[in-house]
Amino acid sequence: MTPFRLRFFYGWSLKYLIAPGVATLCGLTVYAHNNAVIQPVLGLAWDCGAVTTGPVTVPLVLALGVGVCRIVGDGDVKNAGFGIVTLASLFPILAVLLLAFYHYAADDYYGQPNYEGVATNIVESSLETAQLPPERQPITGEEYAEFLNDPVLREGFELRFEGGDKRLQNGLILIDDAVIVIEKPIAERPSMVSGETWDPKTNMVTTLRQAILDALRAIVPLCLFLFITLYLILPDRIRNASELLLGIGFSVLGMSLFLCGILIGLTPLGTQLGSNVPATFTSIVPWGMSGLEGPIFDGETGGKIIAVLFGFFLGYGATLAEPALNALGDTVEKITVGAFRKRLLMQSVALGVAIGIAAGVCKIAFDIPLAYLLVPPYLALIGLTVISEEEFVNFGWDSAGVTTGPITVPLVLAMGLGIGANVPGVIDGFGVLALASVGPIITVLTVGLIVTRSRRNQAPELAEEAA
Repeated sequence: MTPFRLRFFYGWSLKYLIAPGVATLCGLTVYAHNNAVIQPVLGLAWDCGAVTTGPVTVPLVLALGVGVCRIVGDGDVKNAGFGIVTLASLFPILAVLLLAFYHYAADDYYGQPNYEGVATNIVESSLETAQLPPERQPITGEEYAEFLNDPVLREGFELRFEGGDKRLQNGLILIDDAVIVIEKPIAERPSMVSGETWDPKTNMVTTLRQAILDALRAIVPLCLFLFITLYLILPDRIRNASELLLGIGFSVLGMSLFLCGILIGLTPLGTQLGSNVPATFTSIVPWGMSGLEGPIFDGETGGKIIAVLFGFFLGYGATLAEPALNALGDTVEKITVGAFRKRLLMQSVALGVAIGIAAGVCKIAFDIPLAYLLVPPYLALIGLTVISEEEFVNFGWDSAGVTTGPITVPLVLAMGLGIGANVPGVIDGFGVLALASVGPIITVLTVGLIVTRSRRNQAPELAEEAA
């Protein structure tokens, strides 16, 4: 008995499926948070729920929901097609967490007796791939010549004394017979990303070939499955076959160009931004460069706040650029008969994603456990879901899947991993997408409650005018 069947074949409300599902995930998250072995998997598991709803999955899933609802549903257009994207996002999280629990119970993860992988030294391997600078960067001949012409201590150099007799005289520290040493400081933090990852030179032919292969793997097997199902299992013929084949060809071509753009554009851009953002509050090796830079601001807390604001505006702008959000806005405006306008929905969703991404950057910058930022919002969402009307619950929860699309995911994921790799003490940068998904649900349901209350207040006035 699948959730899909309960949702449409039996006309179950989405609330009955979301509340127990979210409560279960929150319980597993709390348990995993208190387990030192499973805790690092939390960010990866929750982000898996966000990346499953992509440009291939969402159109097919929504079309499947609309088709089934028209045939076996109750005729209520408020339920048409909504809810499947939400369920498609929740169950991957559950699957990854259960997989982590299984390996933990079986004692077959790295370092345990039943581990069957390659026994390598993770610490040594990471040090080999890291760009470890020498202890001291040597002072060049040109720098020495500049010092001879103008013997002052320049920025980026340190001065120390070796030996000598020190004494305090007339409020001054005097050192006799000492050796004065001018040197460059030791880099505090090496780059944690290999040189190949940071190489800006890209082979376009190889990248395009890889993008085409990935597009074929994503689209062709799925279309073959649908064609076989329609032809062999369902007693129906394929209509407009030539148009379908042309559309599939355009999909493969478009997906290939899109993936190529991600590989050479959005992902490097997000990684570069994410890797350089920590320079506002800590010392890092800048993207594609050598040497140490930062912190830009004197106060560490102030620099972290600047990074959080950067994440906020990045999330806001990237969400408004999502093509799927425009389509969702049109659908919602039609379903609510203009009560929830497209512009209002888009602004609500963009604001929620911006707050979520800002919370994700805050989680990395201040090294806050992910469970502290995930469990309370989802528990609050259960209450909001129960008191909200069905129509707002349906598209409110699906808005999270629509926002984590082809523009937001590459930028946000690369940014989160880039920040996590450059902040001392942080294990990884996962979890930003998960927080970006919970934010829009809260904002949309909250605005939905306001719209519902406004409609109820206007109903008596309209009735009096009609009378």
